[in-house]
Amino acid sequence: MTAEELHAVIEGIVPVVREYVAVTMGPILTRMSALETRAAVPGPPGERGETGPAGPSGPAGEPGTPGLVGPVGPAGESGPMGPAGPAGPAGESGASGSTGPAGPPGECGPAGEPGAPGRDGTLEGVTLVADPEEPHTLHLCRADGSRIDGGRWHQGGWMGIWTDGTGYLVGDAVTWGGSVWHCNDDTTSKPGDGAKAWTLMVKKGRDGKDGAKGEKGERGPAGKDWRQVYDAEHGR
Repeated sequence: MTAEELHAVIEGIVPVVREYVAVTMGPILTRMSALETRAAVPGPPGERGETGPAGPSGPAGEPGTPGLVGPVGPAGESGPMGPAGPAGPAGESGASGSTGPAGPPGECGPAGEPGAPGRDGTLEGVTLVADPEEPHTLHLCRADGSRIDGGRWHQGGWMGIWTDGTGYLVGDAVTWGGSVWHCNDDTTSKPGDGAKAWTLMVKKGRDGKDGAKGEKGERGPAGKDWRQVYDAEHGR
């Protein structure tokens, strides 16, 4: 190909290339022009840089409004005691307190002087009254029926068969185990078996031979209560 032919080919291609570039690059150039005229948009913040040196202190600002009162803190340690202040005026008397328990008895004091002789006593209105709950026991009583301290007298007597749980007094007599026993000391113990409160009065005899069976007799009259009989005999 000659130089003239190559030059002719280039001149024919150049317009085509220019048109292609204009068609292809036109929208891109238009967008680039719009981006150049559009306001800049800040990008995302970058990583925090190293802290720079502290700048000079600025002028003091105006006082702010008072904040809320916080909670009361724990109590501090007690400080040293201060000097005593002057005595205040006397207060009004308070109400009387309750009486406390009695203290222990104190030691006996010295004997006092003998008193004046007392008036002679009298037995006027004094009577002997039988104890309704304690057989063979009498009490010295005043005219109003009240008992005189120390005026109890137990004369003893027949108490029948010994009963468990019953209190017996000196002079009482009972039967137990077929024998008669005398009470030497106030007791609830059972006669025999070495009981010191009882003395054997009448020892149980040997059982006799059985006799011949007799005919059945008539029913006898009802018996009397031994207390009633005793009271009648002693004029009660």
